[in-house]
Amino acid sequence: MLSSSISAIAATGPTLLVVSPCPACTGGYSRAYLHYLFGARELTALRLVTLHNLAFIARLMADLRAAIAAGTLAEVAAAVRGGAAPGGLA
Repeated sequence: MLSSSISAIAATGPTLLVVSPCPACTGGYSRAYLHYLFGARELTALRLVTLHNLAFIARLMADLRAAIAAGTLAEVAAAVRGGAAPGGLA
């Protein structure tokens, strides 16, 4: 998930997430561009970060549901706590 603070976005890598299907990632928006949008107080920044975070939560919940069905919730939860990005964990 992304924080909506300028310093949190500026301190990370050049892109959001390569594997994220959200419009912010697939649209090719860089973290530098989001940093600029936040600094300019553009509402587009909030929209892109919100769409990214919603896609993240949707993938996480899909992984957790699949893990519950497969009986591997403990392993998937440990992977998520360890920093693994959702999307195919289960």
